[in-house]
Amino acid sequence: MFTITVAHASIENKTIKVKNVRRIKMQPQVLIVDDQLSVVKAWEAVLSTSGIKITGSSDGGEAWEKFQKERFDAVITDIRMPGMDGIELIKKIKNSGKEAEIVIFTGYGSPEYVNQAKDLGVSEFVLKPVSPAVMTDIAIRALSKRGFSKEALSSNWQWLVRPQEIARRMIREAEEAEKEKAIPEAARITKEHLEKVDEIAASYRNMPGGLIPTLQKVQNFLGYLPPVVQKRIAKRLDVPVSEVFSVVTFYSFFTMVPRGRHVCRICLGTACYVMGGKEIASKLSQNLGVELGQTTNDMRFTIEAVRCLGACALAPAITIDGRVYGRNDPNRVMEILETYK
Repeated sequence: MFTITVAHASIENKTIKVKNVRRIKMQPQVLIVDDQLSVVKAWEAVLSTSGIKITGSSDGGEAWEKFQKERFDAVITDIRMPGMDGIELIKKIKNSGKEAEIVIFTGYGSPEYVNQAKDLGVSEFVLKPVSPAVMTDIAIRALSKRGFSKEALSSNWQWLVRPQEIARRMIREAEEAEKEKAIPEAARITKEHLEKVDEIAASYRNMPGGLIPTLQKVQNFLGYLPPVVQKRIAKRLDVPVSEVFSVVTFYSFFTMVPRGRHVCRICLGTACYVMGGKEIASKLSQNLGVELGQTTNDMRFTIEAVRCLGACALAPAITIDGRVYGRNDPNRVMEILETYK
């Protein structure tokens, strides 16, 4: 049976009652694959009290290596990722001889992807964003198809689960993830910044659908939307913090890390990856002293990986502030960067 799941991002602040705890004889193991660390952390936060062992991976290639070495009962994967994408990963899993229930969890709901998923025997196609309660249901449905009792899985939550408590944990996980990324001094959030955030949020407080324009205006002002700002916006708009978090992580134009004066995007789609995109990314990270997704201390460059630039004939391709540069090598890219001040 093939299921497509679409759920609203907001969460009601109600208590989900749980039954007495039952032990599951063999611990379920789930592999989460998404190039957004915040999404992986969100899954870990939601399922961490359930007795399910969660393993995270940020790209298909790394996930495939882990899948070959360990036993996984379910794989929940995005589709569009640098290097090996989700579709290629699923094909490898299906041909491996090892059984695992597969769920696609993505923001791309095109008919092409849905048909591919159905043809590959994927059990569920879920469109982001979804609430923590829906995330829990997704995991339970997948694991129940692998022989785990739905009742045992459902009752394995050892406390009364309040969606708002889960949401706060998701934000804490995101904050920890952001601590791993160097935030340049010039981009630190100050008291004055938060006062401006309050002012922007107040202008949209009573407007239906005011969350997205608030986020857009705040990001235009600050350059990014860190967890402390997301919580501030949630409080001022009187919306669940989980809803703010879901919107920020769902739409690609929002970012939780500061952006530099120039944004360099390195294509790691299949064609560019094979032609040397990975080597270009490594060279830039080494020479600029930042990882992908980070900004240099002088706020000059932000380096990002993208799934596709639509310039496969120019592989390996990059863009700087939207301008495409093709047929690159690591040294040429460094020379190009020198022309941007």
